[in-house]
Amino acid sequence: IDKVSNAGLLIEVFADSEPEPTLPKLNDTANQLRGNTYDLLVGLGGGSSMDTAKGLSVLLTHGGVGQDYIGVGKVPGPGIPVFAIPTTAGTGSEVTNIAVFGDPEKELKLGMVSPYLLARLALVDPTLTYNCPPEVTAASGIDALVHAIECYTSTKANNFTDALALEA
Repeated sequence: IDKVSNAGLLIEVFADSEPEPTLPKLNDTANQLRGNTYDLLVGLGGGSSMDTAKGLSVLLTHGGVGQDYIGVGKVPGPGIPVFAIPTTAGTGSEVTNIAVFGDPEKELKLGMVSPYLLARLALVDPTLTYNCPPEVTAASGIDALVHAIECYTSTKANNFTDALALEA
């Protein structure tokens, strides 16, 4: 952060994301950040941090609340570019077009799904996972395994996806 600031770029750090982001928290955060202009959002951390950055990209660009964009194809266009830097393995949020948020009222996890949710850039450096607590590493590993099993057993699986799933 210091190096970027020393280069003359303005940085604002938001470090109040939740382990499991919710729509109310996303909406509150967007309301706090509205009125400012952002050229880039950086999602640094696990899938929750990256999903929060993707959701904020939509809300800060297009307005409204997160509930307006739940579902497939409801994001009307590109948002603020997102730079995703995962520090855990497993969610794949840095390379997916989905952002998942909890809805406490419905007691469900819901997704925004749009090609506009793809991070503009992802930096995947395995060394960033080295300082994760063992519980996070284990949970992330199980998450990656579940994704691989889901891919392999999908009714839409094919030889290519099977090969990737088995290698995972």
